[in-house]
Parts: sequence; C-alpha cells; structure tokens
Amino acid sequence: MTPANATDLEAGFEMLSEHTDLEVIGDKASISAAKAAELWEQNRIRLRTLSRSNQKTQPSPVYQHIHHTIRQLIETVNGQLSDQFAIEKNYAHTFWGLCTRLISKLTNLCVVAQRRYHTDRSKKKPPQSFDESLSFSAKPQTLLSL
Repeated sequence: MTPANATDLEAGFEMLSEHTDLEVIGDKASISAAKAAELWEQNRIRLRTLSRSNQKTQPSPVYQHIHHTIRQLIETVNGQLSDQFAIEKNYAHTFWGLCTRLISKLTNLCVVAQRRYHTDRSKKKPPQSFDESLSFSAKPQTLLSL
C-alpha cells in the first residue's frame, strides 16, 4: 500500500522495483529519466512513455500510434472490470474471500474476452498481432499501466 499523498510515479516505482524483465507503458505523469534509468539498471524494466508536447525529442508517429492503442486496450479492460464486474466493491470478510472474488471476476472477464474473440474471428479476418506491429529488440514479458 502506498500513502495517499504519493505520486503515481512514486507508487509505480515502488511496485515495479519488486519485478524484473518487464516492458511497462506509462502515461505522461510517469516521465522521469532518472527513475527510468534506475529501473533499467536495477531490474531490467523498460519504462515507455510518450513525451510531453514541449519536449525536444518526440517519438515516431508509429510508436505514438502503438502506444495509444495499447493504452486504450488497458483502459478498456480496467473500465470493464470496474463497470461490468464491480471490482471496486468488496464484500469479502477474509483475505481468501477477497482472493476468491477477484479470481472469479478476472476469470469471467477472460472467458468473455475469449468468447468475443472467437465470435469476431469467425466473422472476419483476425486482427494483426501485437508482435507483428512492434519492432522492439525484445518481446515484452508483461505490459502494465501506471
């Protein structure tokens, strides 16, 4: 748990420092060259953010498009978890009850997504895969959003 007065960057840095070998997509609040360098040196975590409009170096339009697409997917999943599955509401009395409720809601989300994917796939051509659209040197192990 992080204190209420901590910034998103501080909370994300604390959470990510426990992991290794990740590609993490952050919003513009996560821009910090020092923190990104520290994450890379200590944990081999690559923090990918878009530059602010007033910064000198700007990423390519292709990278911006991929970044926005991934962020939109993450925000959609988060929205579905909060709206359709009421993930914020917790009526559990024990830690194991909480775990059981979260696992059942996440499993339900995965089943619905898989069903939609197969339904859409039978109707039209499958979408281009994430791996084909990126040209990173290493494939990301996990994508997280800060």
